[in-house]
Amino acid sequence: MGNIPGESTYKSYDITVPGNLPSKHLKKQHWVDGGKLKKWHEHANKGKKYHIVDPLALDLDGNGISTVAANQFSGSLFDHDGDGIRTASGWVGKEDGLLVYDRNGDGIINNGSELFGDATRLKNGGMAAHGFAALADLDDNGDGKIDAADKAFSSLRVWRDLNQDGISQEGELLTLEQAKVRSLNTQFRNTNRSLGDGNTLAQEGSYTTTDGQTRQMGDLLLTNDPLFSRFNDHVELTAEQLQNPNLSGIGRLRDLREAAALSPALDAVLRQYAAAETKEQQTALLAQLAAEWGKTDARYGSYTPTLTAATEQSGTAGQGVPLTPGELQALLNGKVKISPELQAEFNALQDKIRLLDAFTGEDSRTLSYGTLEQVKEIIGVANTTYAQLEHSIYQDLLFQICLKPYLNAVGLPQSQTLCFTVIAVIVDKIPCAASENRSNDK
Repeated sequence: MGNIPGESTYKSYDITVPGNLPSKHLKKQHWVDGGKLKKWHEHANKGKKYHIVDPLALDLDGNGISTVAANQFSGSLFDHDGDGIRTASGWVGKEDGLLVYDRNGDGIINNGSELFGDATRLKNGGMAAHGFAALADLDDNGDGKIDAADKAFSSLRVWRDLNQDGISQEGELLTLEQAKVRSLNTQFRNTNRSLGDGNTLAQEGSYTTTDGQTRQMGDLLLTNDPLFSRFNDHVELTAEQLQNPNLSGIGRLRDLREAAALSPALDAVLRQYAAAETKEQQTALLAQLAAEWGKTDARYGSYTPTLTAATEQSGTAGQGVPLTPGELQALLNGKVKISPELQAEFNALQDKIRLLDAFTGEDSRTLSYGTLEQVKEIIGVANTTYAQLEHSIYQDLLFQICLKPYLNAVGLPQSQTLCFTVIAVIVDKIPCAASENRSNDK
């Protein structure tokens, strides 16, 4: 009972909590399914690099390091960059393990700073370039390996994520002795080899087992899907706040009710929206509701989206902006010029782009183009995706808001679970819901 809309089915909703009433779209995994925001989320022209993360992994079973794909909310979610948000991530298979260091001693692996990768802070205050650089920082005697002669050796652990959820739990953190690790070698070679599912073995090294075997240790570039996310902490809500309509968080945004509890501006517009009695009144507030929710993103307003000519060649096929030789030559010769009118059209979209980034977890401070058609495509994708976002918010708040008084009117016991049959019987009596159904049936 009490699940957030978008992550359950009709039979599991408790009608005593308005925020848990179902919408018509619960067959989908989330109130915004991957298709609604997919174009913006996967738009290829954002900056020059993909967002990837790189922990150090150990082959524990002797057949090479295995990885799995990011799988929305069904796979691992982990806070790689320490911003307090766990995001869907490619991961190490349960047969192998991640090298970890519980630096704050709380018994769990909190975020990427406790893995070995580019989120690891070195003793000199800088950040490690990759996992092997982070490991070498612990080599006290400079002999090229981390073993019992090094102070940190006894504090290191191997994390076997047996249930593949990205949360370290009892029985998953092994001492190096339990994992049969005698020493970890700091030497490595660059490999850049695909492991499938978007994951890459960037550097390869080795470790020595307690029985003298040499096994693979590697620095992984794991795919990361920030659209699907969960905050590490939760906001305690009052009884009054629990009566607000709700949508589950996405990207860099908390659940709607939690975000409203922290933002007076969002709370005010959410209450206005919930009190609106007609579709027209709700539609008039929709942009403001989306904007105030988006502004609760800690990174909102920290950058201005800009258009940048893609003059730097990508080293990876499928990455960056695709150009024919002729298009590239035209770009380099300065023949691709954005008109003032087209630039103004893009500038008018900057706030919507910031909001799309907040909802998808993306960073669009640099949007690259090689042709004017690609500039128009960026503008078109932003407009279309934002419209779909507003529509999704409207649709999935519809029944939560419109259904409440009619449930009270039919006198359902508060302990009774709402079923689809009940909705079907009363839905045509609800002005805003009935009009929406008729428009969708045309």
